[in-house]
Amino acid sequence: MESETPSDFVWLTSDEAAPFLRRAQEAFLQKVNPVKLAKELRKKISPPQSALVMEQARLRLNARRKFSGANKLFFTGRSLEQSSGQDIAKYKADRFQGLANVADICCGIGGDLLQLAKRSVDAESETLPRTVGVDRDPIAVLFARENVKARALANTEIVNAEFEDFNLSPFDGVHLDPDRRVKERTVVGNAFNPKLSSIFGRINAENQRVAIKVAPASQIKNESGVPFELEWIGDRRECKQQIVWLGKEFCRHQHRTATVVLRDGTVSKISAEADELEPFVAPASEIEEFVYEPHPAVLAANLTDHVCVKYGLQRLAKKVAYLVSSKRLGVEAFPLLAGYRIEKVLTVDLRTVSKELKSLEVGNLIVKNRGIEQVIADRFSRLKLKGPNTATIILTRHGKVRKTLLVTPIDRDE
Repeated sequence: MESETPSDFVWLTSDEAAPFLRRAQEAFLQKVNPVKLAKELRKKISPPQSALVMEQARLRLNARRKFSGANKLFFTGRSLEQSSGQDIAKYKADRFQGLANVADICCGIGGDLLQLAKRSVDAESETLPRTVGVDRDPIAVLFARENVKARALANTEIVNAEFEDFNLSPFDGVHLDPDRRVKERTVVGNAFNPKLSSIFGRINAENQRVAIKVAPASQIKNESGVPFELEWIGDRRECKQQIVWLGKEFCRHQHRTATVVLRDGTVSKISAEADELEPFVAPASEIEEFVYEPHPAVLAANLTDHVCVKYGLQRLAKKVAYLVSSKRLGVEAFPLLAGYRIEKVLTVDLRTVSKELKSLEVGNLIVKNRGIEQVIADRFSRLKLKGPNTATIILTRHGKVRKTLLVTPIDRDE
């Protein structure tokens, strides 16, 4: 039996609430004073309804960075924060292509569900793929149903249930997003809800394709001995999630992959087999013309030296993830790496660097730092500069010697 959903949340999804939501969204875009907007809304609807309308309008505006058409979807603050953005969700959903029945456990408001439901079974089949979202939160279930309706997704249903009570056996694909914020953020698998040990105990890796979404820093232990692969997925700036993949086609135990998914559809990857030792890359003897910084997904997957081998790079110093080369890499490398041309090499001396920046009329300084104490980097960030130009410096080490690199970012599309 489903839990009761508070009536004000049901009202929020009704046609009656729609004009108030549109008004609140317009007001926030026009930067109307929130107090003034609240007073305006309370003349026509109750204070609790007014608060829900304003919160939902804010969430929809924030959701635009993750979802197209966000102004027609419903969110909670927690579910929006934890949900997969549509580009990464689509990338994952593509690995469920061809499966007839897929369950999305802990589906929240449907970030992954909306993409999973768009998959196809096969070209000859006339049967629509069946997709079922499952969540224990009745408000998330209500909103997920509305979001499925807004996207006009057929053969998709949402169930209000606990993971332990839901029958997984009819499904050939399962996506799970356990709650990692039960009390506070955690990367410990058995502090998730449901626990990782419970998930591993209930899935059937022989007959199901399974994806478990966890935090990038989570350390995965599967005492059942079922083979699994690990994939760290990021967008242009961040590592967003780690996926534990299980299933018959994922037989390379603990195979590691770093993947970057861009909005234009570009997907870049680097992988390593579990039995490959981390290759040893000797630190560079010289600071060359270009310096590269691995994407956070590469760092999280511990594949920095594999990137060095693939692109012919060297670390500036042991355990420091700034990589140098005498050549500018091709465009195919740039989703996995951020590139910079080194304009000048300076000491890590505040006066010397300040004098150089002043001569360049720098008023805005971007400070990047690896291998140098944060307290030193903070001093450079607090420099009082005047001028029309922007500059980037990298505080790092070459071997054991501290260096300041004055750099210019490389546009990957050049």
